[in-house]
Amino acid sequence: MPDLNRIGKYLVKSRLGEGTSGVVYLALDEFSQSEVAIKVYESDLLGKMPSHVRLQFLTEASLTGRLEHPHIARILDASTGDDVSYVVTEYVPGGSLADIIAKDELRTATG
Repeated sequence: MPDLNRIGKYLVKSRLGEGTSGVVYLALDEFSQSEVAIKVYESDLLGKMPSHVRLQFLTEASLTGRLEHPHIARILDASTGDDVSYVVTEYVPGGSLADIIAKDELRTATG
């Protein structure tokens, strides 16, 4: 598990939430002085993967990071290592999708 104060070059500010594959943190990119979201994957999912699978993961993250759309958070960085694997995206404030999506229906963000 990563140092709770720092993940890679990012300074962790708080925990945003968690899902089935990992935990998401709010962090500061000290170089750009911008807030980012970092999804840290459970070590069992990515930590023990073969090197060719790690390369594929990073390649897919890099390709996905080239997408530009106002409704898609951009991938800014990704890393796989023996101790921690993560994907860094731009931080989009405003809560979780769970706040907007109800079971079997989609509500508008304004209510």
